[in-house]
Amino acid sequence: MEPDAVLDTWEWADLDCVNEPTSAPVALAEVVRVVEVLTVEVTTANQKLDMITRRRRDDALLLSYRAAAALLGIDRGRVPALVRAGVLRDVPCGKGRRVPRTEVERLAVEGIPQALSAKRSQRVVRRPHPPRGDVGAAIRALPRGRRAR
Repeated sequence: MEPDAVLDTWEWADLDCVNEPTSAPVALAEVVRVVEVLTVEVTTANQKLDMITRRRRDDALLLSYRAAAALLGIDRGRVPALVRAGVLRDVPCGKGRRVPRTEVERLAVEGIPQALSAKRSQRVVRRPHPPRGDVGAAIRALPRGRRAR
């Protein structure tokens, strides 16, 4: 018998041994069987629901920068650089911006330009040297304890 048929036709009255105290193990076995069928049905329903929600995410027409980067196989931080360079178009969406799926697919087919695909080298920030002269002596000459404000 199909699990759906079991679920549709099963009732406590269907258990012949419900009212018989000597056959409690038989009733327990029947209940366990029904619970197993229900477990299978719930698992199947969850899998179907996951497929539906995954399909909705995959079919989105506007993608976040993170989703666009994942589809292109690049770092999320590279997407704004591609937008600034005019290689990728984004559109306003609420308080943020989204990338149309067609743009991501176009860029995936055409490829990312070499100049933009190479990761920028980290700029070396040179910090200025502290001022020279009597600054250290002036600091040491300050009175110790509470400072006047």
